Amino acid sequence: MGNKFMAIKKIVEEKKDTKVIYPLDMPPVVQVIANKCLADNDTIRLVELLDVLNSHNFMAHSYIILTDSGRIQEEALAL
Repeated sequence: MGNKFMAIKKIVEEKKDTKVIYPLDMPPVVQVIANKCLADNDTIRLVELLDVLNSHNFMAHSYIILTDSGRIQEEALAL
């Protein structure tokens, strides 16, 4: 489980101009792992689950969206 978080951390360490917004839409035990792996990085913001408007706003202004959510995949294509 921590591998995806470590991959995100590696991306931002290698690409200094990359910023990540990571909504914590996951079980509490996974949130603990996410915080342990990502919270110490200034270019990664762990945020509470976004409402639809904020979610669409972030997606519309994003260069890349990584997700395992079918809904987000569909919405990202539309934006």
